[in-house]
Amino acid sequence: MMYSVDGKVFKENGKVTHANSMGYSTGFTGQGPHWAKQWRVPIRYAETLATYRCGGIVKSLTYKIAPIGYEVPAGGSVGDYGSDVSAKDGAANYNHAPANRRAIVQQKSYFQLSKGDSLTIGYGATAFGVGISLDTTYNDSHYERITAGSTAIEHDIWGANGPVTNNPGVIYSY
Repeated sequence: MMYSVDGKVFKENGKVTHANSMGYSTGFTGQGPHWAKQWRVPIRYAETLATYRCGGIVKSLTYKIAPIGYEVPAGGSVGDYGSDVSAKDGAANYNHAPANRRAIVQQKSYFQLSKGDSLTIGYGATAFGVGISLDTTYNDSHYERITAGSTAIEHDIWGANGPVTNNPGVIYSY
């Protein structure tokens, strides 16, 4: 215990924060024009219990299946080709997309959309002059990248649900 010059007890506190990060990336490259397949990755799911409260009172409990992480099975594939979605690409779909959802990727360049979310929840308590705290952080992120070839033709892209820079959902191309 520490004391000040006048004999009163000091209050001490401190905090140590340590953060680690590790990421994974998988996908396909160099498939060329008129090729559009989904990319499936092995995601682990778990049943979780969601508690909804109003004014501190539990109003409902709901079970839901939620993704909890990327998990490659032993000896399994880190990703795999999925359904052919080329019917969603092309000039006809681009022309029907609202103008505010369209953009151009110039030749020999790329556009990448990255999105991440982080939530930190902290709790603390003091008892008998001893304080303790706990912080828990949840993170997730993903990205989508469109690479234009070397031809003299521009590469047109559009968001399925909104502009390419504002919650587009899937980004399609032509």
